[in-house]
Amino acid sequence: MMESQELYVKWQRSLNTPDITLGGSYDQAGGAFKNQVNLTFALPLPLWRQNKGNVAVAKAQLEQSKTNLAYKKQELENSLDVAYLIWQQQMQQYKGITSDMKQDLEKVYEGILSNFQKEILTFLNLRTF
Repeated sequence: MMESQELYVKWQRSLNTPDITLGGSYDQAGGAFKNQVNLTFALPLPLWRQNKGNVAVAKAQLEQSKTNLAYKKQELENSLDVAYLIWQQQMQQYKGITSDMKQDLEKVYEGILSNFQKEILTFLNLRTF
């Protein structure tokens, strides 16, 4: 995205430079001489900068894309920090599980599974556990 914005700024700046026009013409009998061959050269005078506003808009869009990129980087770093903190908390909780707790959790799991198989619990009730 940044590269396209930079190219857009360059393109808008290039529109400020005058375009040189070269050409040729042939006149069989209407000019000062018979079979006249002419070479034309035109260079417009840049009396007014007609594209100044578009260049300013392009620069503003480039700055906006830079700001958006910095924001996205910061947002990604923050989400990674939060995910790492959550992982650390979960690892501490996992390490805190004792063998008695594991046996109790296994009993709860077996009870829920048997009740679901006996159709005492529905799938919606099972989701809440």
